[in-house]
Amino acid sequence: MPLTKNPFLRYVVIDACLRNTGRRWTIDDLTKKCSDAQFDYTGLGISKRTIQNDLQFMRGEFPGFCAPIVVRDNK
Repeated sequence: MPLTKNPFLRYVVIDACLRNTGRRWTIDDLTKKCSDAQFDYTGLGISKRTIQNDLQFMRGEFPGFCAPIVVRDNK
């Protein structure tokens, strides 16, 4: 079975991070959290561009989640 960079795992980690409203999350913070979770699962890392694509997908209507993710100061 091939090792893949599981998108569902990234979505769960991003969602958990963004639900913590007491902190402002940057793309670098989200990349680090997702990379740590992915590395524990498969031994592979995640790029910043992958997280940007995930956020764009999560904000999208179809087939995304219509997530109300707000970007401030281009961060």
